[in-house]
Amino acid sequence: MGMRVDKLSLGNSLHIAYRLFLREMTLRYRGTMLGVLWSFLTPFALLAVFTFVFGELFQARWGPAGGIATSAFAMMLFAGLLVFNFASEPLIRAPMVVTGNVNFVKKVVFPLWVLPLVQVGAAATHFFIGLFILAVVSLVTAGALHITLLWLPLVVLPYAFLLLGLSWMLAAFGVYVRDLAHTMGPLMQALLFLSPVFYPSEVLPAWVQNWMRWNPLAFVIEEVRGLSLLGQDPHWSGLGLFLLFSLIILGTGWRLFQRLSPGFADVI
Repeated sequence: MGMRVDKLSLGNSLHIAYRLFLREMTLRYRGTMLGVLWSFLTPFALLAVFTFVFGELFQARWGPAGGIATSAFAMMLFAGLLVFNFASEPLIRAPMVVTGNVNFVKKVVFPLWVLPLVQVGAAATHFFIGLFILAVVSLVTAGALHITLLWLPLVVLPYAFLLLGLSWMLAAFGVYVRDLAHTMGPLMQALLFLSPVFYPSEVLPAWVQNWMRWNPLAFVIEEVRGLSLLGQDPHWSGLGLFLLFSLIILGTGWRLFQRLSPGFADVI
């Protein structure tokens, strides 16, 4: 039978994850003249386009009464997209991450659990690059950075735990239910508009805001905006509940992946 048993130590498994992460980042920009610089240029160009279109052309303002100037609208939108893309990239690819690496599945001692971890790590790298650009632009335009930026790890780390747990779940189910790979794209597109990426939550009707509280993506978006752009303190009670929820999803995803992974070789 195709049953496989992971026998590598945690240290060796993490070393493999690191090597795969480097390969992932290299392959994305192989053959390009600028290489990894595209990781910086792409979000910077996107932010410049947002600033011109929404700030100069549409004169858009943020908030229920347009309380934040047009120059900040693009940064609010950009921050929301950073959080969304952090989730979208690994979750869309997760159902195919095992089936797309059949050569690894056949290796008895290869730790398949690192494959989703690599995807989350790559997405986190792009998130922090975009966040760095957002901070630089904020510093140039406002002349200072908010001290509340230091609290961001308290939001980003549980968010990464949540995405990793979901990625393990999707990767495991994706081996047995191949249709899952085709549903994630439309689902993430729907989630893009059901989350406060292009708008602040407070402009929504009260009953919609109540439902929005069940969307963990909405909480992260609002927290990242508040800490990085508005100088708001974290919502400590919300962070505590979010951390608990993320750890539950992380543990559930890990157990599910370990439970189903011995049968991957038989199915593939």
